[in-house]
Amino acid sequence: MAEIGEPIANSGGLLVWMLAEEVRHSHKVVLTGQGADEPLGGYPRHVVERIRPYASFLSGPAVRVVRAVKGRDDAARLARALAAPTKIDRYVDILSVVPPEQVDLVVRSASPSARELARDAVGRWTSGEDSGDGLNDFLRVDLRMSLADDLLLIADHFSMRASVELRVPFLDLRFLELVERMPSRYKVSTLGSRKWLYRRAAAASGADGCWLAVGLGVVLTVVGLALAPQIADVMGASTNIAPFAVTYLRISILGAPALLLALAGAGYLRGMQDTSTTLVIAVTANVLNLLLELLLVYGLDQGIAGSAWGTVIAQYGSALAYVVIVARAVRREGASVRPRPEGIRANARVGSRLVVRTASLIVALLTATAIASRISDDAVAAHQICMQVLLALALALDALAIAGQAMVGRFLGAASVHDARAVGRRLIELGIGVGVVFGLAVVVARPWLAGVFTADAGVRHLTLEVLWIVAALQPVAAVVFVLDGVLIGAGDAGYLALAMLVATVGVYLPAALLVAALDGGLLWLWGALALWMLGRFVGMVARFRTTRWEIAGASPTP
Repeated sequence: MAEIGEPIANSGGLLVWMLAEEVRHSHKVVLTGQGADEPLGGYPRHVVERIRPYASFLSGPAVRVVRAVKGRDDAARLARALAAPTKIDRYVDILSVVPPEQVDLVVRSASPSARELARDAVGRWTSGEDSGDGLNDFLRVDLRMSLADDLLLIADHFSMRASVELRVPFLDLRFLELVERMPSRYKVSTLGSRKWLYRRAAAASGADGCWLAVGLGVVLTVVGLALAPQIADVMGASTNIAPFAVTYLRISILGAPALLLALAGAGYLRGMQDTSTTLVIAVTANVLNLLLELLLVYGLDQGIAGSAWGTVIAQYGSALAYVVIVARAVRREGASVRPRPEGIRANARVGSRLVVRTASLIVALLTATAIASRISDDAVAAHQICMQVLLALALALDALAIAGQAMVGRFLGAASVHDARAVGRRLIELGIGVGVVFGLAVVVARPWLAGVFTADAGVRHLTLEVLWIVAALQPVAAVVFVLDGVLIGAGDAGYLALAMLVATVGVYLPAALLVAALDGGLLWLWGALALWMLGRFVGMVARFRTTRWEIAGASPTP
């Protein structure tokens, strides 16, 4: 209070001061994400005003329902609002964290009373006539009181104390004029969904992404079924392996629509900051896949076909879970589940750069498999074992990338560049630590890993040798995967595509083709893969060290 010079204070002011002190040496002007919730209906008190007209018919049951769903504080505010005799009293009761009458118990013999002071303050901004949109009337009052007289006043004082100028993009006059003209149903839905317009747009975009995924999956399925023998031949399958490869490819390609649909659904949930649900679905799908593999391959003796069907069934189970989640979101927010051409084009346009990155990744992996298959049957078997170990560890490390994507996107969207970089730096440190642990685990588990996958002596020998390289790559791979997530969260998909393309075409493919031309063995091929990972490492670290990805207000790429 002494710093502000007025009898108001909250803990947020201290945080603003600490952040301002941190950035004062490098920045004199900073942006804040404050100011969005008041005009757009982002607080629980706005939900109270939205549901108040409906709750007034059954006040008792309504308060009990709100207490069960929203909590005790919101229920208490609703009860006070329903009992308020006038509009001004209602606004006072909704805006008050502590009822004015309780304030009078603390500040005894105060005159005028806390309610009279509050009524006078609220009354300055309250129109005598209703506009026909009660929530918008309340939002106008909230914007002029809570934001201007509390949050921004405190933030301004504490930032200036550190000699930093704080600017608020959400107070742009044209933006506020647009939002105040906007009907309140676009801010808080009838059922109390806050920032409803944003959620509806996100749900519609999620549905469009799912339609795009299904369309691409169907195309891949048709191509895969038609060209399965040719694909097996290009991949270098020997006469003994080719029939099994064609069988597996023709069955597994049926899961392409489900796989892409699951990826689209996971992207939607990541964008909504929900990473726990994706984890549950991924673990459940993989456990189901494992059980189906054991049943179909060993229990029913279906061989390679059973293995493929187990994977396809698990993929469709995962896709179904995401369809249910996205469909519920679409229905809850009142969006359309029908495909929208403009929305599908927007998803395709945003994702096109990531397609280049993913295509480069697939080219690298397929080239490695094709070269390994031409070395020998033992070599391709050992290669696949080691690649599965590498990919399994990559999925575990991807948890850090997902966290980075969500948090960096959130901080940059709120114009908190310093926090975004701090998160990236911390995740890199965690990634290196986890990578070292994973590398040591692979070294210790080498004999067991080789024995689990094969009893063939030749395949086992090659597997044990290549696993040394897999172990050594873990700390490097961890940094690469973390920075993948950080840059995706920063919306830097263009650079990600370029970096992957350069590492694949400029570093890996020349080395891999040289191995093939010189009849090098499997260890030389994995040496080329190690060069590829190091090329990606150099490109990603070089980008992170710059400030080009630190774009305040950046939208994370889905």
